[in-house]
Amino acid sequence: MDFQAIGSVTLILFSVIDILGAIPVILDLKKKNGGLEPFKSTMAAGIIMFAFLYLGEKILRLFGVDIQSFALAGAIVMFIMGLEMILGRSFFKETGKGGTAGAIVPLAFPIIAGAGTMTTLVSLRSQYSYDSILVGIIINLVLVYLVLRSSQWLEDRIGDTGLKVMGKVFGIVLIAISIKIITNQVLAMKTGLQESVEQIGRNVHHMDSLQMEQARRMDAMETIISDTLSGTSKK
Repeated sequence: MDFQAIGSVTLILFSVIDILGAIPVILDLKKKNGGLEPFKSTMAAGIIMFAFLYLGEKILRLFGVDIQSFALAGAIVMFIMGLEMILGRSFFKETGKGGTAGAIVPLAFPIIAGAGTMTTLVSLRSQYSYDSILVGIIINLVLVYLVLRSSQWLEDRIGDTGLKVMGKVFGIVLIAISIKIITNQVLAMKTGLQESVEQIGRNVHHMDSLQMEQARRMDAMETIISDTLSGTSKK
């Protein structure tokens, strides 16, 4: 087992998931929903990450969705969550205590297993073995579970005033992150569109060249035939 690869994957995923930076969002969701379900949220995030690692691109292609569109969808959810935290308005339906919907959306996706995590998993597949990535995911899920389990302790230490201040600040950060993701994906789509247009232009130019070459050959053949017929008639 390559421990260096496992360490690299773990650190990369930890920085992308940023569960410590998401603490204000987690506490805000806990307050609105009357509690958290750490095990269900962690399991849901794990299932999403494992499924995307093995079947993500195939599933997206099955629905005619590319990774850029998937990333944009996650960024929009993050943007709405940031607005919630800043404006104090609720856009997501509150599930109430014991509800399971909040454990999946928006906590498992896109907070824990968001668009950044998905695209990172796709990138990691080209650099590390599946075993290293799986171990890195499991380690991060354990850390996520510990943070979610410690939410009450964190809330007691931060307090209502601190929670409100952190919520406003992190709401702005969350909106900024979502806008960055949207901008990057739009630029990627624009670049891809430009490359497609350029490729079409090259193909059209190539076809025009072939047609011109074919026309020249036809003219040459007609000239040869005409000269042959002229020579035959003189004889």
